[in-house]
Formats: sequence, structure tokens, C-alpha cells
Amino acid sequence: MRIVLVLGAGGSDGGQFIDGALAQLRTSTGFDAAHADLIIGTSVGAFRAGAVGPPVIGTAHVATTLRYLAEPPPTDRWPDRMAGQLRVAAGRLLARFVPRSRPAPTWDTPSGPYHPGARVVSVDLDRRHRVEHVLERARDPPATIRASAAVPFAFGSVLLGDARHADGAVWSPTSADLAAAVVTADGPPPVVVVIAPMVPVVGGSVVARLHRRQLRAELARLPTDAAVVVIGPGRGRRDETRTSAAGAAAVRRLDSVRGTGGRPSR
Repeated sequence: MRIVLVLGAGGSDGGQFIDGALAQLRTSTGFDAAHADLIIGTSVGAFRAGAVGPPVIGTAHVATTLRYLAEPPPTDRWPDRMAGQLRVAAGRLLARFVPRSRPAPTWDTPSGPYHPGARVVSVDLDRRHRVEHVLERARDPPATIRASAAVPFAFGSVLLGDARHADGAVWSPTSADLAAAVVTADGPPPVVVVIAPMVPVVGGSVVARLHRRQLRAELARLPTDAAVVVIGPGRGRRDETRTSAAGAAAVRRLDSVRGTGGRPSR
């Protein structure tokens, strides 16, 4: 597997951030979401994953260009692991108290055709565990996408089969660790691109800092030869960081630090 794209949670503002980041990546590196072999979407990221469409063949040159923006995976550190475990435990606890009375969301969702590598993440509230859905194989793909974005207490859960499902961000704002589960040891070193509207690169609230540690713990599971591109908002208020302009600025910031126009800086 050559390229993995992770699209994180962040509400409607986070969707704008994702759009801006993808547009700037296309300008800077030629990368389009359809170049990815695997797309993991959570919450609003699930909507974006469902809208990607059929894959684009021939991605070797794009993967090479993306590497100029990348870093190795973070090292495995116990504070990050502990933060990730705390975040998951809090999500499981929250799942116990999600009310059944609120109506399920009825948003319009992408109806396909779906990218064959598109997967979306939800949380099974009854069994209190995370579920990864392959959109092409889902019984009801639009409902599956809505389930991934059904924020507890704001919206009701979505019934998938015999279980109630809610926003995948209850478990993790990115679920980037799912990339490690599918990367094969015998293929080329993967490039993992994470667009994380809820994970600022510096500073942020206590919850944002917890998310950042959780993301590092998830990415530490990748092979050491993987290349990781993390695109998150800078320091600032929410209305200044979760916009399409902020998403584009986050990519330009990476480009100025690690490469210029998709070329090595030295």
C-alpha cells in the first residue's frame, strides 16, 4: 500500500479545513484524494471520504513528491500511549450515557460510486467499541456515513444492523492507527497523510493537547520507514483555524519548512 489518507473529525468547520488542505496539496504536490490507496474518514472526514469517487491509477510520482513534506513516524512514548488510552476510556464511558430519545440525523450524504479504499469509522454504542466500515461493502453506505458523524447528545444514534452507532470521534478524532493495521511489510514504504482539524500543531486546550498525544501514539504504530504528513491547524481560536484558508495555510507552512513546491529544499 503506497498512500493512506486520514481525514479527521471537526464538524462543518473541520470539513472546510479538509477542503482547503486538499486543494493546497493538489497545488503544491499534485496529490488528489483519489490517488490514495486507502482513505480513513471520521465524522466530517467520513463525508469527505465518501465523496472521493473512483481511484486514480499511477501514484508513484505523487508518493515521491509527498515525501518531501513528510517526517518519520513519531517514536513510541508512554505519555502518548497513556493519553490515547485515557481518551479511548473516556469515549467508552461516554457511550454508556448517549440518550436514545434524540432523532437520528438525516443529512444528505454522498451516494457513490465510492472509492474502493474508502473506510469510515463509527462507535458501536451498545458494545462500546470502534467499528471500521468499508463503504463499498456497507449494507447502507449513506447511513454508515451519517453514523460516523452522529455527535452524541447533539444528534441521535444511527441504527446499523442491530446496533446503535455514533460519531467515530467518540473514540479518536482521526483513528490513524487503522492505517498501521493494513500497511504491508512487503510493499513500498507507505506515505500516510493525516488531515486533522481537531489537532492543532502547537498549543491548544487541554483536550486538543490530549488529541495531539493520541495522534502521536496512533502514528507510532506505523513501520519506521513510513513517511508521515500531519496537517493540523495552527494556534488560534476555532473560527480562525477551522476554515478552508487555514487548511491551505497549514499545507503551505509544511511546504515552506520541508520542501518548496514539492521539491527538496536543499
